[in-house]
Amino acid sequence: MGKITFDQIQLFMSLFKGRNDIYAKRWEKDGKNGYSPEYEVNWTEYNNFKAKGGTRLSVIIIITYTRVCISNQILEICRNYGLS
Repeated sequence: MGKITFDQIQLFMSLFKGRNDIYAKRWEKDGKNGYSPEYEVNWTEYNNFKAKGGTRLSVIIIITYTRVCISNQILEICRNYGLS
């Protein structure tokens, strides 16, 4: 399964309802699991901010839920279950 069609994305979205403005990433740690918003950080900017004594970086780019995210998510599920 290398290419995801628009119909497959629509089917996936109809089965898994939730927020469609933010991409949630599943996490597992110490026997617990859940979902958190996916985000990007400019690490150069972050390191410069911390070097100047900053304690909280306020500029985080939240990843929105797009067809590319959905397609990648479907491909990841297929790989995890040996369906690729």
